[in-house]
Amino acid sequence: MAITDIRLPGTALPERSPRNGGPALPLSLTLLLLATLTGCVRVGPPPPPAAPVPVPVEQDPVEGLVEGFLGFHLYFNPVQATRLGAPGYEERLPDVSVDGMTSRIPAYREWLSRVEAIDVRGVGLDQEMDLRVVQRAVRLALIEAEMEPWRRNPLFHARLIREALEPLVGNPDLSEDDQLVALASRQRQFSTVLAEARSSLSAPPRLLVEQAIGEIEGTVTWLRRDLPSRYAGAPEAQPKWGFERSNAAAISELESFLVFLREELLPGANGELALGAAVVDLLVSVAGLAPDGATLLEQVEQEVTRLGRWVDAEAGRLGGSGPPSAALDRLDAQRLPGDSVLPVARHLSLEVREFLDRRSILPLPAGEAEVRPVPLTRPAEAVRLDHAGRLSPRWHPVLFLDPLGAGRPVTRETVEAGVLREGLPGRLLLLETSAWVGRPVRLALPAPGEEAGWGLHAVGLLLDQGFRGGEPVLRIAQLRDRLRILARLRAGLRFHRGEWTLDQAVHETARSTRLSEDVARRLVSWNLHDPLEGAAGIQALRYEELRNGLLDRPLQAGGPLSLDTALTVILAAGLSPDLARDLLLPPPPS
Repeated sequence: MAITDIRLPGTALPERSPRNGGPALPLSLTLLLLATLTGCVRVGPPPPPAAPVPVPVEQDPVEGLVEGFLGFHLYFNPVQATRLGAPGYEERLPDVSVDGMTSRIPAYREWLSRVEAIDVRGVGLDQEMDLRVVQRAVRLALIEAEMEPWRRNPLFHARLIREALEPLVGNPDLSEDDQLVALASRQRQFSTVLAEARSSLSAPPRLLVEQAIGEIEGTVTWLRRDLPSRYAGAPEAQPKWGFERSNAAAISELESFLVFLREELLPGANGELALGAAVVDLLVSVAGLAPDGATLLEQVEQEVTRLGRWVDAEAGRLGGSGPPSAALDRLDAQRLPGDSVLPVARHLSLEVREFLDRRSILPLPAGEAEVRPVPLTRPAEAVRLDHAGRLSPRWHPVLFLDPLGAGRPVTRETVEAGVLREGLPGRLLLLETSAWVGRPVRLALPAPGEEAGWGLHAVGLLLDQGFRGGEPVLRIAQLRDRLRILARLRAGLRFHRGEWTLDQAVHETARSTRLSEDVARRLVSWNLHDPLEGAAGIQALRYEELRNGLLDRPLQAGGPLSLDTALTVILAAGLSPDLARDLLLPPPPS
């Protein structure tokens, strides 16, 4: 089967080109580069001429396994399938009962056995990449199942409710009537989801109950105010009437669930939040971040120290004779008015596209991301790329901006650093160009922190290449953005390994990032149930190592790669930096 023939049944990949609608890097050239770097080019007689009449052949076993697993995974995760743009799942929710969640564990183990039974020495490079992605996804799914979030984490249910609806609203693959029908269908299943939550949740950690209450409150406000206004102009017909009834019933169900959370679950919420060192080590290893949590923490500490010193040096040059902290305080005091956030983002998007077009170091996508304000009922970073539908030919990325922000003051510099990280040359560029290689499994199952890690790496690369002359203020914003995310990863790792209490994690994060204690507490507490939150900070370092390794490793047929070719190879591989490093940079022969 040809590399571009892999398709999830019922889906088609977007046809995207890297530069202003021009042709993409030829796939044959990309594969030649990959094969050359890994020594996979085979010399031998030319293949025989193609038969004049196509002869039906069975699907390659590896391709069938990869396709089969992706279909299986999306079937059991229909909300994720809708976010990815896979059709046919829009009216379903997953079975979150205890039996439903545990019954799929043997199937995941069977998939793992099938993947591990394949001798990767006998498959092509693309197939080996896909198999590694599947193996990692299965292992992470099994670890998550063993942690039983449906028992200990009410955020599991609270976020499912919101995430079930968001990718349906304005979905370019669905007509307005179909959106309303799908919304109503999923809303009618909320009573079952919340009933299962009531029966399965048992003595969860108090912090997670408090956060779930906040999430549900925001969702109720969204359902009551924002969502109906989105469809106010829809024709008065059955789809709209059905949605209005289901929306009212969903609000009632969620308000009743809030009473349960506040009055029944919260008083006895005394569960242990920290997962323990053994679980952290397993997650770190399976995610490919490091051999174990201790090794990862050592690397994170070194990066936090290095970035902190770099920030001080840049602030010292900016502030003249004053201390670096005074210069940083002045920058934080220069707040950006809320009505200026969107214009700043749109102007920067045009500016960076013009710069990259002149320098030709990265393959530019033809399309632009829409820039919109995020609903204020949803907590968010100051800038966030909504990349729902990446497997859909009508994929329509949206760059959401929140004038209130989270974790950092909303200044021009922090907004600009966020736009660069999430848009061009950041996550938007990664998702656009990763589609060239035509491997849906890599788009559907990224590694923890992979996408945002590329964004953090790409912003630094952009400034290194002379964007705005390496403007010190923007450089400081970029470094502090990366420092903040790394400090969050450190806090989560040390908390879950039992090395820090929550208060210690907050204090150390505030000290190393120069955030206030209140802001540091919000930063550390957000997604604290996930010890790998902030993995983007270390993934950025992995992308740098991969890029530098490609630049230092010459092609068999000539000299070293140019920067633009090395970056194209990384993007065209379409998978996480640790797997790309292992497959593209094997150790030299002894």
